[in-house]
Amino acid sequence: MYAEEVVGNQFGETTLEQMGNYAFQILVGAECSSSYTDRGVEDFKGDGSIDTQQIKGSGSNQLARSYDSAQCNSKCGSFNFARYVKGGNPEVNIPSGFDLSTISYLDLTKLPNPSTQLVKLNPEKFHESSWRMTANLDTSFVSNPPSCTDENGDAIPDAAGLSYNDYFSSGRGKYNLDAPIFAKMPGNKWALHDYRSKFQANTLDNPLADAGGSELKRARRAVNGEPYGDGTPDVDLVTRCSNVEANIFNEEFCQISYDENACETTPAAGAGKSNPSTSYEDAGKYIPAYAGRGVVVCGSDNEVAPDQSDDDYYAVSNRKLNSHRISYTDQIRTVWMEQALYAEDQACQKLAWHLSKIFAYSNGHGEEEIIINTYDSAFVASCASTYAEVVNKMTHNVQMAEQLTFSSNKAAAYEWHRSLHTKKNYPDENYARENMQLHQIGLQKLHEDGSPILDKFGNEIPNYTQENIFAASKIFTGLGRSSRRGNYNDLDRSTTSYLDPMSQNSIEQKDWFPKISFDTKYIGDQYPLCADLPGRHFLQKGAKFVALGGNNLGRYHHDPNSYYLDDEVQKLQLNFEGGASVNPAGSPFTFAASPLFDKICRRKQSFQHPASTLAEGSGQAEYDSSIGAPKCHGRVSRCDSGELLGTRYPNEPNDSHNTIDGCEDGIPEASEFPVGGGISDITESVKQIIVEAVGGSVIRGGSWVSIQAKVVANHIRDKVDYYYAADAAAANPDWKFITTVSPLVDEIGEHFVTLPRTVRREKINFRLPNCDDPDHCDVAFRVALRSSRGIKNGAWKNGHNLNDDGSHKPYDDGCAKDPYDDTDDLVLQVLPSPRPQDMCDFQATITLDQSFSYCDDDDSSKFYMECHVDTLRVLELLPGVYYEYVRLPCVNMPFIADLDSVKVVANHNMRTAMCADKRLASATSTCCGHYSDRLPTSGYTAYADMFSEYRGERLTFNGNSDRCLDWGREVCADPTRIGPHSMWTGHCQHHMSCKDNSDGGEGRWLDSIWYHWTSQACEIKVKIDVEGLVAIVHAPETFAWRWERQGGTWVLVWSKIHDVLPLVDFDKTVSFFSVHWDKSNVAAGKLVYPHASDNLCDGGDIRGDFCFCSTTVQEEAVFDGLPTKAEVIDELHIGAFDPTENDKYDLYGDQSDDVKVYIMITEDAYAKETIFQVVNEYNGEFLYLKNVRSDVSVCNGAFKFRSPPAFYNVANPDLVSANQEMEAYLQSVINHDSAPPFTCKSLIKLFGSSNPSPDHVLRCSQAFKSGTFLFSDPEELGATLSFGSGKRSSMHAILAAIVLPPESYSPSVVMDPASGGVQDPFEKVLHVMRSMKLTRSLHHRRSDGLLQGNVVSKIGSGSYGPKDQFSFYSPDFVPVGTFLEAGLTSPPGELATLNGIHGLSNALYSLLRFGLSACTGGIGIDWSRNLYNTCGNYRDGHYTNTAAYLSYSPSEASNVVDDLALLLTSNRLSPENRHMIETQVTLSYDAKGSISEAVQVATILIMSTPEFHTWNTASMTETARTATPPVPKNLHVPYKVLVHVNLFGGMDSMNMLVPHPDGCPSLYDEYKLYRGSDNYVAVTSMDKLDATTSEQPCTHFGVNNVLHHLAEMYNEGDAAFFANIGHLQKAVNRYNFQAETSAQLFSHHSMKEEMFKVDAFRSRSGTGVVSSFLISYLFFASHIY
Repeated sequence: MYAEEVVGNQFGETTLEQMGNYAFQILVGAECSSSYTDRGVEDFKGDGSIDTQQIKGSGSNQLARSYDSAQCNSKCGSFNFARYVKGGNPEVNIPSGFDLSTISYLDLTKLPNPSTQLVKLNPEKFHESSWRMTANLDTSFVSNPPSCTDENGDAIPDAAGLSYNDYFSSGRGKYNLDAPIFAKMPGNKWALHDYRSKFQANTLDNPLADAGGSELKRARRAVNGEPYGDGTPDVDLVTRCSNVEANIFNEEFCQISYDENACETTPAAGAGKSNPSTSYEDAGKYIPAYAGRGVVVCGSDNEVAPDQSDDDYYAVSNRKLNSHRISYTDQIRTVWMEQALYAEDQACQKLAWHLSKIFAYSNGHGEEEIIINTYDSAFVASCASTYAEVVNKMTHNVQMAEQLTFSSNKAAAYEWHRSLHTKKNYPDENYARENMQLHQIGLQKLHEDGSPILDKFGNEIPNYTQENIFAASKIFTGLGRSSRRGNYNDLDRSTTSYLDPMSQNSIEQKDWFPKISFDTKYIGDQYPLCADLPGRHFLQKGAKFVALGGNNLGRYHHDPNSYYLDDEVQKLQLNFEGGASVNPAGSPFTFAASPLFDKICRRKQSFQHPASTLAEGSGQAEYDSSIGAPKCHGRVSRCDSGELLGTRYPNEPNDSHNTIDGCEDGIPEASEFPVGGGISDITESVKQIIVEAVGGSVIRGGSWVSIQAKVVANHIRDKVDYYYAADAAAANPDWKFITTVSPLVDEIGEHFVTLPRTVRREKINFRLPNCDDPDHCDVAFRVALRSSRGIKNGAWKNGHNLNDDGSHKPYDDGCAKDPYDDTDDLVLQVLPSPRPQDMCDFQATITLDQSFSYCDDDDSSKFYMECHVDTLRVLELLPGVYYEYVRLPCVNMPFIADLDSVKVVANHNMRTAMCADKRLASATSTCCGHYSDRLPTSGYTAYADMFSEYRGERLTFNGNSDRCLDWGREVCADPTRIGPHSMWTGHCQHHMSCKDNSDGGEGRWLDSIWYHWTSQACEIKVKIDVEGLVAIVHAPETFAWRWERQGGTWVLVWSKIHDVLPLVDFDKTVSFFSVHWDKSNVAAGKLVYPHASDNLCDGGDIRGDFCFCSTTVQEEAVFDGLPTKAEVIDELHIGAFDPTENDKYDLYGDQSDDVKVYIMITEDAYAKETIFQVVNEYNGEFLYLKNVRSDVSVCNGAFKFRSPPAFYNVANPDLVSANQEMEAYLQSVINHDSAPPFTCKSLIKLFGSSNPSPDHVLRCSQAFKSGTFLFSDPEELGATLSFGSGKRSSMHAILAAIVLPPESYSPSVVMDPASGGVQDPFEKVLHVMRSMKLTRSLHHRRSDGLLQGNVVSKIGSGSYGPKDQFSFYSPDFVPVGTFLEAGLTSPPGELATLNGIHGLSNALYSLLRFGLSACTGGIGIDWSRNLYNTCGNYRDGHYTNTAAYLSYSPSEASNVVDDLALLLTSNRLSPENRHMIETQVTLSYDAKGSISEAVQVATILIMSTPEFHTWNTASMTETARTATPPVPKNLHVPYKVLVHVNLFGGMDSMNMLVPHPDGCPSLYDEYKLYRGSDNYVAVTSMDKLDATTSEQPCTHFGVNNVLHHLAEMYNEGDAAFFANIGHLQKAVNRYNFQAETSAQLFSHHSMKEEMFKVDAFRSRSGTGVVSSFLISYLFFASHIY
């Protein structure tokens, strides 16, 4: 955003009439003072200062800078405070003698081409009062440039860099801003420069390339008096990036930007966030180090820029800067109004408005931008999407999350374990309930035509239970807001965004366990098992890769922030070039170019490597004395140090250490030097370094190289460390670690260091970092040998008593630390790297459209990096270019069969243990055995090594076994720790992978725990509570024999070595969930689950109220022959991956039209592994299901339940699972049988039919399910038109099915008294505006607003933003009388209150007479531009003082009634009403001859007819309505009135009336105990009530002192309390309340109805609260009066 130079607001010769009564307050005076905008204190002067600092105009040669109160009062009438000048300033002509040197102005009379360089803006609307300057002017045009200093003489910086305190410190601005700049115009006219804010579009399809980074840099503030905007990185940040965080809605549209200023909204990892109201941030947090090399930039729906050529602009504001006197809220309503009235997609606009009533949420923050953004992106856009997509967007909407209180939802386990088991909070259930009740399926099961499904007793069947709500609430956890960004309305609101969607951003806060679905289903049913993912599933069709740009931290996997831009954190790197490479042993292999790389990269055919002037080199290093090490000059494919590294004698003068930074070698005792001198194998043990391009081509930045090192190894216990420095020419090179390898030798001698042959590559292969120099870069490689002989910790060791120096961690810089160590460098010149964007055409997301099988080829000579891992997380496509792998949706079975369950351990000392599924990539590579390279062997046998191909790698159990075998190791039985030293968390053999092990500190119970495989079995048990909820308990063996050092001797001790992860520990778990217990074999009257008292836990352990039992997983084939499609879908619950992509499956011959059968080649037909293919009825795609049923039997086997799936792998949870679980849940609800009829009934009601016919609902439901609606033209036989996308819940199809079927237009339907309905009051207003063509006045600007903010309070409904989630009225409202008797609903009828009727009538009549204004109860903005706020007269036809008016004007009076009857009632006027109106219109026209008068009469009368207020035809009853006569009053009988006042809303009754400790100390103590420390009423917060005369158990009670007036009334005898009333009039629980009562507990609207009745058993039909009270009173009183 930046100031747009607009030369406008001409004055001088322009008169007020020509200006359309619009002009700015003219401010002339001292330089750099504020202009007309209100940037200072809100005194309405627009000058940023207070009264005492005003400069008053004086003399004919000076114009007033501003008006103070006295001036304004004298010039502007009887206003008692200064404010914006109304009606514009008087005409001003700068006097001929005016001293122009006192003002700053541009002399635009000098413009060479004024006709093109000065463009009129909206001349018709503003009468040439505004102009745009299209040319950039040099200083010669500025006659008196402003000095731009404040009152202290300090220079004012670029306005973009000004902060909150600069505007508002100490009651006034720090600076006087916005110096008035004048312009001398051609024609001897003058104009004032109008400062504008220019906005840039940042749309979904076209996000800003720099993400706002250029403006961020421009707006930053230097510290310590440094210049502003000078590029200094040490700056405070004022504005933010516009970059929208990638999320599930925009990630497909994001782009990779190479703009050097591209920024990210999320602060750099570990940078933290600050409070915007108190501090500022370093811009470096948002402009990453990789800016210019690839930043993912994303836009937002409808984030468009206003047309700068249109002078009718919107003013902007945020909490810090208020740039216009009209609120931004009013302007946003203008946006909505114009779209609602004039947009071409009127059906979609109406649909959007109705959707906003279903997904209703209030504007709790007073920022209409938040609501309108949701309105456009979710509701208006729904026409082109589905209802399911609307639900998904609203689920991730910040405002909805706050309205329905799930924005901070966390799993119960999160706070419980983090607080070390002191705090327990369960997820909020509000949205879980309302999403089902209000948004998707409703309360009762429905037939497709909307009629209720009844059970055998005739009762309605509920759609969901409390268990469903409880399960769903766990899914709506872990959602977090994105970081705030530079959208003007989001800026500085808080540290997070209110505009952008929420995302799954906390794996810790999620609940990782199974959740039940409807009926007997689970969330995740019919999803394939993750255990069935094919090998290297990232190469399978459907695998997805998401661009991260230069950020190596993924969004879907949980890696520590310490990984961020750490060059030593090696991700899996794909080969982008291949070639022959020869191992030292002579075994050739091909380092092959990766097909996966080509798929993701999308190589450009035009790609060429960058040119360089670097000459050809020999490849043979020469000693370079300037750097002190060997160096290869020129472009080479191979650089060899030769014998240069072994030529030094340690006692030669000025000898070289062959290191570029002066690193010295270790020097042993003189006695160990060779006799007679010569080459010392003791000190120069690194003999040779060779670096060679793997692909055989020239070495350039970013290419793969192999590193060979020849060393004199003493023993396998020696360690050889490899390093590189990309800045070899620097004075202090930054060394980065590559890897550590043990020489594969058993005796002293020269050897090339190699990896084991079993890992298929013997050389150390490494991809060079980028070389960004346009010609070449110097790169250094370092090899350091850490000898296993010599001194350690001050004690000498001889060659026969080898120490374990090789077990220590590598040194940070590779310099020798001990005697016998050696460090040597080799420097080479590399060519510049190609720019990634020149090589590849990157996309935001890549989904594989075919499976790759190259990893399974028989050619073992080809080597692909990706073929040696089980799975991927984040991969490095090119140096500094990262993509994240997102696996196919799948689920896990947390109840693991014994054969597949093993113990995994975590933390460097292996203290934490749990169970893991061997088939899942759950743990890191961990290997034991063959410890000849460690001492003492007897003590370290339980120590483990890690061999990871990339940091954070996870493997399956079998994958780990193969990895251990490759390295000559085996899977650990029960490792003690990773590496022998607690100060170092790993024995590094490859890629520093052991750094991945971390415990994260006490209290960190989920993240930062990475598990290691063991070979030990692990048992899965279950903890069952009294209500049948279960929690999974892992029972690994936690004790073992361990070596411990006691008094210098290693001894075996039986000790506890593990603690079970608290999440799955019996004593600590709180993660209970529901399962579907098998009821088939349980005796009547007995519980269907183990219970301590009912069945003694079936032989399991009874621990308090819980049963603790073993589990057994039982799997069996379901079908032994070909089933039907219905049988497959109903009986099979475990999904499968596409068998056609798996070469282990063949199509079986036994088929039908609906069912295909695939059998595993190694199995019989219809075995458990058989896969059935059917068509998914919900999306039309193939659904694959395994022929298996899995059950879990518990305790002694008498009880069982179907195995519940879970999306999370507890040993390795990730956010991929969180998104997939959310999608699965929302899909399960939208696929519910009640979803089509419920949604259709809800929308049809809003579209005008309050009681939809079954046929209408049926047609709509069918359109919902099929995604299409076929319209048949009733006037043209055979003519049809299809609507919809073919996707389930297509809104296009649903909308067509609502408005186009015969039920919507058939005359017989319209005549049906039960059809149609009452119109929404605001819809009536819009109807009139649209039909009679509301037109904005010429002098009205959008920034002035159109509608008042209190429309809802006046008429009952409005544009959007109702007061709560229950919209403006209940969809099931039934008026009293005949409607109630007939069971007919009238939702908008709930608004037909006295206030609503009067308010609507006033609004309509005011609109007709005065236009859209506030006159006489109007709902227009309270605004006018003339001096006196009068309402004018409708007869003048000019609507001078109104923002807009109805411009409908027929050509002849005879057409008036016909036109308006069509426009306002769709020609539904009854003959009687039409005749009456025509008569009055004729009389009016004959009397006055005015068509406009006739229009007024006709409109007023039509707006008074029932046809205008309803959607159906009104008919006369032919019976005169009689008034109800008053009841005669008996003056001899005392008279009292019982009034029931119903206060809608929620109340915590136990925070209202409670026992008082003075009258009930024990009850009060019990109350405090159960309420908890934060939720009880303290004595100091209550008013005491005397209840000594009552029969209550307490003599005194306390009332919350917020209700002190109620306490006073009680104490004065004017009020009484009825405690413990309600419609649950007997003890019930969640299992029997439906049978014991008729109450519906889980619906707001039903609870409202129950509140009126207070009759849970329906014992008094037709009675309400008052009647029930009186009936009860009869039992205690002899008479009632």
